[in-house]
Amino acid sequence: MKRWFIFLMSGLAGLFMLSGCGSKLPEIIAGGDDQVIIIDAATSDTSNLNIVWSWNAGEATGLPAVYKDYIRSVDDCKPVDNNSKILLTSSSGAAVVVERETKRTLFYAGYQGL
Repeated sequence: MKRWFIFLMSGLAGLFMLSGCGSKLPEIIAGGDDQVIIIDAATSDTSNLNIVWSWNAGEATGLPAVYKDYIRSVDDCKPVDNNSKILLTSSSGAAVVVERETKRTLFYAGYQGL
């Protein structure tokens, strides 16, 4: 089972326990391996995830081929610029900003050998 899925399910269980308090659940952004997904927490449960957005390095638009190898393990991903972009970092050696609407790579930088 993929590493990100295990972490995601653990987090979802906690969020669904909080949902009994009447608060609206946000989107959940999860990353792992070479991909990022966004889940609509309000319409998902522990057995059915409503994935509303996904991105993976192998299919990335505007990302040079060499950088696709630097994104083998997404370690952190978060929304930026009023949720219109996703910033992700990988311990495999890169940081990338992806436009959420088009999935186009807006920025990339490598940090191999640091």
